[in-house]
This record gives sequence, C-alpha cells and structure tokens, in this order.
Amino acid sequence: MKCKKDLEKEIGGLQAVVSRYRYALGNFYFFLKKKSKEKNEEPLSNYEKDLLEYLEENLGFPDDMETKENCYKKHFSE
Repeated sequence: MKCKKDLEKEIGGLQAVVSRYRYALGNFYFFLKKKSKEKNEEPLSNYEKDLLEYLEENLGFPDDMETKENCYKKHFSE
C-alpha cells in the first residue's frame, strides 16, 4: 500500500501531464482559429471544423483571438 506522500507525488505528476495536454490543445485551437480566419490559407477540413467546434463547446476556448491570454490564464494555470 502506498503512503500519502507517494500518492501526492503521483497526483502532482498527473496534474502536470494534464496541464501540458491542455496547453497543447489550446495552441492547436488557436492555430485552427487563425487558419480559419486567413483568406490565403486552405479552408478547414471537416475534421478540423469539428475539432474546433468541440474545443469551443467542451473546453470553453474563446471565439475571439484577443482573449487568448485570458484563456491561457484561466484554463492552463490550474
């Protein structure tokens, strides 16, 4: 049986991994958002559109690029 210290260490490691994945998803979200607004880029594929919609609805990423900093502070600083 693991002691409390070991469990706390494992939980801390898991939180760090989750935070990195959320950060990466945020970067990907903002990449897709930027790509969708640029006229000289290829249009988003159906998969990219679905993913963008999913990230907005389920992870609460903002629709406005100006709020990127606030989004990072809110969603990735946990």
